[in-house]
Parts: sequence; structure tokens; C-alpha cells
Amino acid sequence: SLLSVLRQSLGSMVAAMDCNVQASLSIEMAIRDVLNDVVPREWVDRSYPSLKSLSLWVLDLVQRVQQLQAWTQDFSLLRVTWLPGLFAPRAFLAAIMQSAARINNWKLEDVSIMVEVTKKEPEDVTIAARDGAYIHGFFLEGARWDRRTKSLEEVRGRLAISLMPVILIKAVQRLDYEGQELYLCPVYRTQRRQAAELIFFAHLPSMRFPASQWTLAGVAMTAEAIDDEIFAERKI
Repeated sequence: SLLSVLRQSLGSMVAAMDCNVQASLSIEMAIRDVLNDVVPREWVDRSYPSLKSLSLWVLDLVQRVQQLQAWTQDFSLLRVTWLPGLFAPRAFLAAIMQSAARINNWKLEDVSIMVEVTKKEPEDVTIAARDGAYIHGFFLEGARWDRRTKSLEEVRGRLAISLMPVILIKAVQRLDYEGQELYLCPVYRTQRRQAAELIFFAHLPSMRFPASQWTLAGVAMTAEAIDDEIFAERKI
């Protein structure tokens, strides 16, 4: 596991710096990366997709472990799940679809994920969703989310990244967005936006602008952002 690799690697680095063992080339490279605030290659190979510096990556890892510890206390669904903090976020979505298909006797191939962006922050969620799950931790890039109209809007000034509110995801047999202009927004794990890092597509309402505008603007959601200014429009 990743944590086992970290323990072994850090132990080897400490021993090498204490001159207790001869440092191999891989240990020397790992030490250099740590000093430069870069995640060592050996850790990256066992880790989840991320573009963060080592210091931010460590904080992220601690939060991931804390969420898993909270979840495994009784294995019940959390009030709100930090979906980006899961090692396999697509498996979480698949589990929601499979559960709904089993309960409602639907064919799994007919089931889709429906998204509803709420006005809530994670701390506002007091109980788990009765249908589906509340998730949070996604960033919108290239547009902003208007909490009043619950719709995509153009960015203000130069700030192109903003934190999304809590999102309710649920499995449905037929997507019901009748009469709404919708943008099929791709949701990626990092800002690299690689196909292998695609988590799912979210149907986001667009009240004032055609969906084609957001397509041309390259609007997407990501599970992490490395811009320090992203929180400036959090409450908008």
C-alpha cells in the first residue's frame, strides 16, 4: 500500500542521512525530491493522480486517511463524502448506481448519475442523503457557479477557478432535466484533464448562456486545484 511504501522509504532516507546505510541512487533521488518539495517518484507510482507539491500532498494524504478512518468506524455512508479524497472515486459512483439498480430492479445499463448542485457547504449537511449521496471538494474552472440562480455564469475578473458547493448525486433510470439548457461538464481528478483521469460527466444548468459557450471555453470540474486564490469566490 501507499502508506507502507512511505514508511519504508522514509526509514531508508533517515538511515542514509544518519550514515547508517549507504544511500542508493533511488534514496538519493528521493531525498533530493523531498528537499525540493516534490513528491518522490516511488511514492507517485503507488499514489493517486495529483499535481500538488509535497507539502500539500502530505496534507491531502492525511485528510484522505482521516476520512477513511471515519468511514470505517461503522461502515455507514458519511453525511457528506469528500469524493476527491477517495482512491477510487469512480467505484463510489458505480456502487451508488448498483445499489439503486438492485433496490428498484433496474437494469444496470439503464442507470445514470444525476447531479444536483446545492447551496450548502459541507458543514451545513447534518444527515446523509436518503437517496444517493452528498459529495464535495470539486473545483469549477473556466466559469463560476451562481448559487442564487443555481446556474453557470461567466467568471468575474481574472479568477477562473472556484470551489463548488455540496453536490447531491443520485442514480436514476432516466435523466429528467426537461426544459433546461444543460452543459455536459467533464469532471477530472486533476487539472491535467487526461482521459484516464475522467471521473464522470455532470449536467450543469446554464440559464443565460448556451451550453456551446462553455464547451468553447473548456469549462470543467476538477478534484483538486493548485491556485491559492480559488477560495475568493467561495460564497458567491
